[in-house]
Amino acid sequence: MPNLARIWRKSKAIVRKGPSTLRNIVYARLGYWPVSRIDGCDIQPIPTYCVSLTRAQSRRRLMAKQAETMGLSRFRILDAVDSRNLDYERLKQDGLYDETVCRKYHPNGLSLNEIACSLSHATVYDLIVENGDPVALIVEDDALFVTRRSADSGSPTSRLISMWSFSTRSWIENHRAATSRA
Repeated sequence: MPNLARIWRKSKAIVRKGPSTLRNIVYARLGYWPVSRIDGCDIQPIPTYCVSLTRAQSRRRLMAKQAETMGLSRFRILDAVDSRNLDYERLKQDGLYDETVCRKYHPNGLSLNEIACSLSHATVYDLIVENGDPVALIVEDDALFVTRRSADSGSPTSRLISMWSFSTRSWIENHRAATSRA
């Protein structure tokens, strides 16, 4: 017998969020997402890093299938830090979590899941700097790509990516410099 509470929760979400939620649930169940190849687009050679837990094999397969269909030539799945393998005391000992500093910005502190997510993304940032990538796309394994083109193929998206790239790379380099001095 199906889990009625789960079905009820999902049906409430569908009513609240609309038919696209139902579509996403059905596609996720089928391990499918409709994307198409994006030839002639400047996003294909951009390094694309997907952060994913090792145990999330179905999500990894869907992400890899999307990337292959779209023609993302530099797509790579990276193992995320699993919060199941973390504990606060060890993080504090290793200098990866300072609750006093954290509470200045997050009054309730961070959960182990939030810390694991941050550590996973920090690993990707290090990889971007190490590879000297001028721009990169970072996604998590629940991302769904939409392959619509903008009317002006070069302008707004390219400017946005360049601006984001510059600010993000500057932040990464400044952050690394600050942490290496500490």
